[in-house]
Amino acid sequence: MHIVDKDERNCVDRTLPAQVSSSESSSLRALIAQLSHKLLPDLLQIEYTHFAGFRDSAPGVPALLVEYDLTFSLYRQLAETNSSPASRGEYERWLAFERKWLASYEGVWTVSEDDRLRAIEEARRDPDRTFRIQNGVDLDRFRPCYPPEGTPEVFYVGSFRHLPNIIGFERLCEEIMPRLGRRPRLRGCA
Repeated sequence: MHIVDKDERNCVDRTLPAQVSSSESSSLRALIAQLSHKLLPDLLQIEYTHFAGFRDSAPGVPALLVEYDLTFSLYRQLAETNSSPASRGEYERWLAFERKWLASYEGVWTVSEDDRLRAIEEARRDPDRTFRIQNGVDLDRFRPCYPPEGTPEVFYVGSFRHLPNIIGFERLCEEIMPRLGRRPRLRGCA
């Protein structure tokens, strides 16, 4: 495990999405380059779209980008519901950023077939190098052993630094919970 100091000041690059610009780190970029040179890995796996630009830190190493969500798709939806120039601009920055970096990875892994097809279309990716590995729960393995006791609870787990989780939690609170007759207790865990 390596710890990277994030105290450096980032210059805001207005051509990049805000989250990408704020995630930029010369320390992390240097560490990826140093470890790639020293360890000679067979594969560099980058998770989360806003880190996609770190791909160029290890140019000689094949790389896989894990796209839990195609971020431009989320920002397109947000721009459609909020027609402000700022919302539209952020969508356009995400689209340009993701198109560029999706094309530079040897493999891209999505969690839905829709995202896989959209990644292929938007970045003109090779379908044989764009994979779908779905999220899911093994219902045979994870079953309640006994009936729940006491007041029902809903336990929401997700990082609240990830916009789709915030939207999902808001929808849970505002739309789903009011429909439940007997209101369960709600707890969140970030």
